[in-house]
Amino acid sequence: MVFFAPAKINIGLNILRKRKDGFHEIHSVFYPIPWEDAIEMVENEAGEDRFTSSNIAIDGKPEDNLCLKAIRLMREEFDLPFFDVHLIKNIPIGAGLGGGSSDATQVLLHLNKQYELGMDTQHLAKKAAVLGSDCPFFLYQQACLVEGRGEHITPIDFSLRGKHLAVIYPDLHISTKEAYQGVVPEDRNEVLFNSNGGGLLQESMNAWQNSVRNDFQNGLYHNHPVLQETHALLKEAGATYVGMSGSGSSIFGIYDQATKIQTKHTFFMCEL
Repeated sequence: MVFFAPAKINIGLNILRKRKDGFHEIHSVFYPIPWEDAIEMVENEAGEDRFTSSNIAIDGKPEDNLCLKAIRLMREEFDLPFFDVHLIKNIPIGAGLGGGSSDATQVLLHLNKQYELGMDTQHLAKKAAVLGSDCPFFLYQQACLVEGRGEHITPIDFSLRGKHLAVIYPDLHISTKEAYQGVVPEDRNEVLFNSNGGGLLQESMNAWQNSVRNDFQNGLYHNHPVLQETHALLKEAGATYVGMSGSGSSIFGIYDQATKIQTKHTFFMCEL
């Protein structure tokens, strides 16, 4: 069985405070985009789960991959066979696009559906949160307001349908540790989306550049000039809004129509 795992972008990311458990409290809107990894899972008789991958190289031991961790997590509760898992890795790693989190969550969804485990979204979300803070979002197929350390997910009526998206990954891996070193948490009252109206993303997109911000940007742009250069490139190409996704290093631009962009870096463009 082959299935696909989409990436995401963050439209705004506020770091509010550090929690007692060591995580940070965030306020962000996650938006799924059709930049996808492909995952093939086949039952085996080997008595163990086995992982291979192709395309983009993945660091670390195969047995430590999140896809296998997701299988083992489900096996704690359900009697499941063993699998050969092959991941065709298309989403850049360390890019702020959530590729690894998406891969693991799609494995949870696949197992639940394929083996008729009967888990509802709430049950799956608890499993996903064990695997990573970003994982629960990928249970949904739409924009969501994401809060807490990432486990509080609220689907919202927000769409970029008809817009064009360009994403550039400037071949720079940024660790979460580095990203947070440049952030001073600020507990503020800015709301990106409000079901009753009045959120920053409910204003004209022309106003977003001055109001919708990613708190990781300033520090990382200062440390890595290529990020600022990439931001400027997308803006000069006519983007209505340009931002960084997650803790970087992917930079995205939102356009009213398709545009031509020349870059030496990894590039993705689509109509949303």
